Amino acid sequence: MNIVSLRDNFVARYKIECLKRKVEEVNFTNQGKLVATLIYDAVGEIQSKTGIIESSQIISLVSGTNEYPLNLDFGMVKLVSCNNNILCKRTTEWINKQIDLGNTGTDPSDYAITVLSDTTMGSKFNILLFPTPSTVTNLTINYTSDLGAFDPTIDEDAYSTNYTILPSVYDRAIIFHMVDSMFGDNKPNFDKEITRLIAKQFNGQKLNYKMTGVI
Repeated sequence: MNIVSLRDNFVARYKIECLKRKVEEVNFTNQGKLVATLIYDAVGEIQSKTGIIESSQIISLVSGTNEYPLNLDFGMVKLVSCNNNILCKRTTEWINKQIDLGNTGTDPSDYAITVLSDTTMGSKFNILLFPTPSTVTNLTINYTSDLGAFDPTIDEDAYSTNYTILPSVYDRAIIFHMVDSMFGDNKPNFDKEITRLIAKQFNGQKLNYKMTGVI
C-alpha cells in the first residue's frame, strides 16, 4: 500500500476495534502527526527485526536520452547497473563536463542523482547517465529503505501522499503494529507476521520484488 492507503486502512481497523471494545474513538481528521508517528514507529520496528529492506527498479533506456525519473520515495540508491556492469556515482557537474568535452560511448558507465522541484513532496529525483545511451537497453537500480526520509518530525506532509514507504509484503505488519500502539494487545499478531516474514527470508524467497517497477 502507499502511505495514504496505509493510513486509511489503519483508521478503518481502528474504528472496528473501538466498536468491539465499546471505547470512544480518537478523531484522526486533524491528527496527521499522530498517524505519521505510528507509521514511522512501525516501519522502524520492522526494519530492526527483519534487517535492511531493499527494492529495485528497472528503467528501459531510450537511445539518445540520458535522464530518467527515480522511485526515491522508497529509499536511497544502493547500486546502479547496466548490462551487468556497475555504474560509478558522479556529480552532475562531472557528467555535464564530459558531455561538453564531447566524450561519448555506447552504454552508460556513470550516473548522478539530480533534484527537481515537485509540488507534492518539495522535490523529486532523476538519474542522469553518461555516456548517453546509444542503444535500447535496461538500467537496474537497487534501493535501500531510508526511514529517515519519512521522519514525521522532519516532514509530516510526506504522510499525506501516495508515496510507498515499504514493499507491500510488509503492509500487514505495519497495520498490526499501529493497532497495537493504540490498544497495547495486538503485539501477538505483529510478532506472528514478523515470524512469517523472517521465515520467508530464510526459505530464500525475496520479500522485495513487489516494489519492482518498470518505467
